[in-house]
Amino acid sequence: MNALPGQSPNADHIGAPPSRAAVDEASQRLEEVLALGYRQGEGVSELGECLEELAGDPVLVPDHPDILTARGHLAHWIWQAGNIAEARELFAALLPDIERSLGSEHRRTLDVRRRWAACTGWSGTPAAARNLYAELIPVAERSLGADHRDVVHMRREFAAFTGQAGDRAEARDLYIDLIPLAERVLGPDHIDTLSARMYLAARADAVSDSAGAQDLYAALLPNMERGLGSQHPRTRYVRRVIDDEAAKRATSRP
Repeated sequence: MNALPGQSPNADHIGAPPSRAAVDEASQRLEEVLALGYRQGEGVSELGECLEELAGDPVLVPDHPDILTARGHLAHWIWQAGNIAEARELFAALLPDIERSLGSEHRRTLDVRRRWAACTGWSGTPAAARNLYAELIPVAERSLGADHRDVVHMRREFAAFTGQAGDRAEARDLYIDLIPLAERVLGPDHIDTLSARMYLAARADAVSDSAGAQDLYAALLPNMERGLGSQHPRTRYVRRVIDDEAAKRATSRP
């Protein structure tokens, strides 16, 4: 008798493999629970209970694509609900299984690594996140290409967590390298491109280049207004920084 996927050929098992109908029924149940989350932004508890029930079921083995997909959605929904530490652990636990199933350079595997790194950073350990991104980005560039959108987002997050980890000069340099790539791949008015330019200005100010930071903010504002609108929170932030600096200079004049 052939072993089921994920089982040793020498494993003892009793009875026939699950029928196609049983597999389809379990898959349909997962799809229905996932659809609940898509429609309502909810479904976390239902999906968690469903995965627990299927964990010991021979119908859908742990590496089955539907199980891997459901586990990824569960981790993402828990992250969006604000429980970042739990989501980080779920992504970490999912990674070896999805690597075994799809390979270490598959786009979905790289996405799980990215989300694990992001949750690590947002859980209060930006230095650890920076290190995870440093390991991830070369693999993603080799697999997806340096100009892939996913790689651009990884590099943006890498720069952000590098700055949060305290290496402001390195973060500034990472943003300098990132911005031409983001402009080419995402477009000059994309929110992530504009945000990278905003963070570059902030990092320049953080390394005592106040004049350079103000020049960057001044050049950025018209692009923010065109790309995001004059009342977008980030546009308003940039305008406020410029106005505050202008007021400071006015009061310091003799």
